Amino acid sequence: MGFREMNKNIVIAGSATVDKIVQKGTITVKIGGVVTYAGITFKKKNLTPIIISNVSHTNKDIIDFFLNQKIRFINGHTERTTEFINYIDEENRKQEMPCCAIPIDLGTKLKEIDRVEHIHLGPLHPEDIHPSFFKETEKKFFVSLDVQGYVRKAEQNKIKYCVSENLHDVLNMSDVIKAEIKEFGEILKTYKMTPEELIKHYNLKEIVVTTGKKGGYIVSDSGKRTEYRAHRVKKVVDTTGAGDVFFASYIASRYYRKRDAKESSNYAAYISAKHIEGNYIHQELLEINI
Repeated sequence: MGFREMNKNIVIAGSATVDKIVQKGTITVKIGGVVTYAGITFKKKNLTPIIISNVSHTNKDIIDFFLNQKIRFINGHTERTTEFINYIDEENRKQEMPCCAIPIDLGTKLKEIDRVEHIHLGPLHPEDIHPSFFKETEKKFFVSLDVQGYVRKAEQNKIKYCVSENLHDVLNMSDVIKAEIKEFGEILKTYKMTPEELIKHYNLKEIVVTTGKKGGYIVSDSGKRTEYRAHRVKKVVDTTGAGDVFFASYIASRYYRKRDAKESSNYAAYISAKHIEGNYIHQELLEINI
């Protein structure tokens, strides 16, 4: 599929979550997940996000939030909504997942949408999206993937680095992937490949690597490496979702606005910095009561 032929509908699959942020003695409860931050970002770019997720009927405020944002939300049945507890202390961050929704039946839910061409995958753990979808579906979509859910697992509710066996099938479907530098290192070590070998093996178009305050780099299928710097943040308000905002901004610029990797990564870094400063997706917009 040529990128110029893609329509502006973007299916975003993954858990919409209840996130409890514990920082400096205070607890804030917000709607979270890749689907939330990427969904709002794509909407701001005049694209049309369509969320596929599993949220419990007891968390109707999450579904109402997306409806209020004029973002279509296709929900599956689950007794529990995925929940994370993030303990933040300066540069240190610890995460727990006390409960999770049942795996998302992406294949079935896609049938409710006409003309699906682009799927943006944002799973938060290896079973977030039912693995059968990736085994049984031919590569007929443009797929952008945040790998985070496939390089970590929950052990006694605590999140640890571990490359999932499911990642292989997901990479086979993917075109562009994004990974934080430690996540990317785990993947390369597990697969015993260089970035260039990973791209060739899975027929990827690009790998987007983020390194926090240092910026990051893009590796293309031509072997070209494009580095970018993080934009200066005047005041840190909240870093939650910054990577999701960055990747969605990059995809919108690179594959819908047809800009090159340098311009797109610089633009995405600028938007991500605005988000961290509290000037892009306002965190109070996401706060909920439970």
